[in-house]
Amino acid sequence: MMGGHGVPENVSAPEPFVVPQGLKTACYALIALGVIGLVVGLLTDPMATQIGWLSGFWLTTAFALLSAFFVAVGYASYAMWNVTLRRIPEAMMSWLPIGAVTGAVTVGFAFLEHSIFHHWTHPEGPHAAVVLKKGWWLNTNRFVIFYVITMALLLYLVAKLRRHSYTQDQDGDVEHSWRLQSLGPVFLMIFSLGFSGLAVDFLMSLQPSWFSTMWGVYIFAGAWQATNAMICLTAVLLVERGYLDKVWVNENHIHDVAKFMFAFTVFYGYIAFCQFLLIWYANLPEETIFYHDRYLNGWAIWTWVLVFSKFIIPFAVLLRHGIKRMGYGLKAACVWVVCSQIFELWWLVAPAAKVGSAHPGPGIPFVEISIMLGFFGAFVLVSARALSKHSLIPVKDPRLHEVIAHHQI
Repeated sequence: MMGGHGVPENVSAPEPFVVPQGLKTACYALIALGVIGLVVGLLTDPMATQIGWLSGFWLTTAFALLSAFFVAVGYASYAMWNVTLRRIPEAMMSWLPIGAVTGAVTVGFAFLEHSIFHHWTHPEGPHAAVVLKKGWWLNTNRFVIFYVITMALLLYLVAKLRRHSYTQDQDGDVEHSWRLQSLGPVFLMIFSLGFSGLAVDFLMSLQPSWFSTMWGVYIFAGAWQATNAMICLTAVLLVERGYLDKVWVNENHIHDVAKFMFAFTVFYGYIAFCQFLLIWYANLPEETIFYHDRYLNGWAIWTWVLVFSKFIIPFAVLLRHGIKRMGYGLKAACVWVVCSQIFELWWLVAPAAKVGSAHPGPGIPFVEISIMLGFFGAFVLVSARALSKHSLIPVKDPRLHEVIAHHQI
């Protein structure tokens, strides 16, 4: 498998990617919108600012971590079909250092008097007894220590994954491939524990009286669905604009990523429904509070919108075989899934943060959504610039010959 390597004869390497001016303009516009939302929020509604910041941090950092997951799974499973797609998630992984900084700011919210985490940092009423029981986990010292250790490990492993891949482009040493195949399983183990713990800390802890043993996999499923949409959309656009010849990325490669997106649309729906069904059937107050708070005060309509936007519509669209191979329909589906991920994070964070406030309803979420879009614009810009700094394919990966022959039966 690791025999001759490099770009095969009679096949030219792709041209370097140049970030389009239109993309830069769009990203700067989103960043400007985010800054405006941040300023408006700080002046008028600090809680909305924290909601938007937490949601934006989680959105973009999850994209970076799940991109690393995409790469690590390929190494751990000795997959070959995704080799020529690898530079896309590797570019998205470049956001993680920035994500770590924005996450540190989010952790700092726990020390504010009026914190988004106030239900467990300053427990009152029914939350006090629950927080006391869960105090071994719900305390600021453990929160900070867990974040620092987890993020440091993930940053180190992501840096190693990227460095070996890019260095192989220079020296062509097959040893990098062996090291990457060893790093893949290590990353997956750290990621599985770290991502679940971070999901509990940043999202589930917003309602400390509530818990779900399915929370980690629920958050993972939604983020993985959206990350595949980002990778798929980027690959299609690179092919359409001539940066990637179909020798490197053809309909079969696109179809494989789109199948992941479809599969985890189904898996996400399955996990979300099972979580709801078990909580509804048990009818325990400490569990039903999650759906109770997302059904009252005007949230019911948005809960139903989420059901259709995150599962029913993507499922119906991606069910067709042809739409998963290339073209406008697939691009539209990818954009829809990413937008649904943004919407879901707002739906997860905002109701929990507003419980007990003077305005518990959804209102007009300008501040929250604009900050999230600012994060997204910055993420796309950083990823695009990272993509432009290296070859669009790993030109000296020893498996390129097999990738070119990739087809489906």
